[in-house]
Amino acid sequence: LNVGSVAVYANRIFNLTDSDYYAKDNFGDKTIKDYTGKITFKDVCFGYDKNSLVLDRATSEILPKQTVAFVGESGSGKSTIINLISHLYYKTAGKIYFDDTQIEELSRDFIKNNIAVVNQFPYIFNMSIRDNFKIINPEITDEEIFALCKQTNILNHIKKLPNGLDSVIGENACQFSGGQKQKLCIARALA
Repeated sequence: LNVGSVAVYANRIFNLTDSDYYAKDNFGDKTIKDYTGKITFKDVCFGYDKNSLVLDRATSEILPKQTVAFVGESGSGKSTIINLISHLYYKTAGKIYFDDTQIEELSRDFIKNNIAVVNQFPYIFNMSIRDNFKIINPEITDEEIFALCKQTNILNHIKKLPNGLDSVIGENACQFSGGQKQKLCIARALA
C-alpha cells in the first residue's frame, strides 16, 4: 500500500463523514396516532440523475390491508418505490402521504416502526432463531414468535429442527431454502 492509495482511501472516508458532502436524512417530528396503513403517491418523480427519470409523475394509492404487487422489467422502478416508501430515497418531485400526512413531516421512529422491507435475498444472523427475533423485539415471547412463524407458514419447519427456536441456523441460514429464509424474515419483520 503506497501513500497515494492511503490518501485516496482516507479522502473517501472523510467524504462519508463530512456533513456537507452527503445529504443527511431528513425527517419531521410527527407521528400518526391511529395510522390506517394508507400510502398515497401523487405525481411522484425520481431519477438517479437529472436526465433520466425512473418514476415520472407516478400516482397510486395503497389502501389499508390491501395486498399490492409491483411488477415490471428490471429498472422499471419497483425497488425504487419501496425505497421511497421506506424513506431510503428522496423523491425529486410530487408528494407521498401516509394517511393524510406527507412523508417529510413524519418522524424517523414512525417510519421505521411502520415499514419493514424483506429483500429478495434476506439476511439472517448466525444465532438462534429466537435471538434473530429478539434483535428486532427484545420483549417478544416464544408464543408470539410461534404465532408469527405460523402466520408466514414456517412454523412446521422450525418444529422439525432438533432444537426448535434454540437452533442456531448458521451463517445466513444455510440450513434453510431461499423461500424458508424469506418466510422467516417476513415473520421477523412482522415482529
